[in-house]
Amino acid sequence: MHTPLLYPIGTTQACHFAAGFLKKRGIHIADHPSPDVTALLLDIPSFCPDGMLRSGEDIHSYLERLPSKIRIIGGNLNKWIPEKYYKTDLLQDPEYLAQNASITASCALMIAAQRLPITLALAPVLIIGWG
Repeated sequence: MHTPLLYPIGTTQACHFAAGFLKKRGIHIADHPSPDVTALLLDIPSFCPDGMLRSGEDIHSYLERLPSKIRIIGGNLNKWIPEKYYKTDLLQDPEYLAQNASITASCALMIAAQRLPITLALAPVLIIGWG
């Protein structure tokens, strides 16, 4: 059995946290492209409207330096990742979306509570949305 080797190229705090979290749980993390990489971790969402990664780089500059049979993990992948790659699109995963929505709502409440001159119980607010 081949040991998974994850190469995180995302630039957000969330991507760095995810890589650290996975490393603590025994997933091997690469700090550079190599033939041994089995998965590529991107930011979520992964792409800007023009097809560039959120970091401003072109995904193909990474893919050409990695094995052709890697899994790409990110969000909104179908439009920008060729079909020949294995994909895990977290923005298509209902469980991921529900967890993300819950975290986002909790953070919104925390920020509001810190900044409002009144308690949340007295604030006429409604939080809606899905992440």
